Amino acid sequence: MNRRFNVIQLSGLKGIFFVFFGLGCAAAGFLIFPGWVCMHIWNFIMSYIADMPSMTLLHGIILWCIIALVTFQLIKKDFGISFKSVSPAEERLKRIIEAKRKELEEAQKAEFSVIKEEHNKNNEEIKK
Repeated sequence: MNRRFNVIQLSGLKGIFFVFFGLGCAAAGFLIFPGWVCMHIWNFIMSYIADMPSMTLLHGIILWCIIALVTFQLIKKDFGISFKSVSPAEERLKRIIEAKRKELEEAQKAEFSVIKEEHNKNNEEIKK
């Protein structure tokens, strides 16, 4: 069975920059921005509740990591992302193979009929 694999090839400085750019965007999206939000929420709420010191961005990121890890541990069974291996069912594979076989047979029949018509035309031209 011929399988197609998608391959990502990164080469040279452009590839290295692309990887670092992707890692930087992931860090900004999953760590820095939520940390910034936590920092501002803490600073806003604590200014009204108690005379607490204000947070910096690093403290906000640490607070965000603590919140995320505690949440992950508390709802571990209902976490939205799961990693499982899926094995395709034999019956489904048999249906796919059968459909591909029928398509191939139809294509061969159509090609054979075209060749046969051309052969008949050539024979008629030779007889004339």
